[in-house]
Amino acid sequence: MTSTLGPIGNSVTAALGETLTGAIKGVNRVIGDLTAPSHSAALPMDLYRYGDRFVARIEMPGVRRDSIDVDVEDRTVRIRAERISGVDEDVDWMQVERPRGVFTRTLTLGNRIAPALISADYVDGVLVVTIPLAPDARARKVAVDRSDQAAPTPPGVTSSGVTSPDPVPSVTD
Repeated sequence: MTSTLGPIGNSVTAALGETLTGAIKGVNRVIGDLTAPSHSAALPMDLYRYGDRFVARIEMPGVRRDSIDVDVEDRTVRIRAERISGVDEDVDWMQVERPRGVFTRTLTLGNRIAPALISADYVDGVLVVTIPLAPDARARKVAVDRSDQAAPTPPGVTSSGVTSPDPVPSVTD
């Protein structure tokens, strides 16, 4: 049995087909985004505090030291590295699991670090970035002194520590 949809029905069917095609492309794009290596997956990092410094350990196997850049600007540390395959381009790949290309990681720092003292060291495929705290941000012990003299009592406070009502200023002519 054949049915004719007419011009309106054909338009609706065409629009539905375009909508479904767009939805399928969107799902494929999302799946592709989920399965593609992210920057953090390509450069996995551990970040921890050790005493008066923060330490970022970033794995970079297969990255040449001269392709690594660590830039500090204001409160941002940007780490950039390039991993190349190291194999001729005219090979027939059977499987590729190691991500290649240029990868970046960005760390936003707090106000209490010493950006001029940030250092980086690359050993055995691991970049170690050391971010020291500013000297005034470090924990310190405050000595409590005992004085033989009583501390002065601020205006409006009684000797028991209770705040008294503000005295009314006197006006003289």
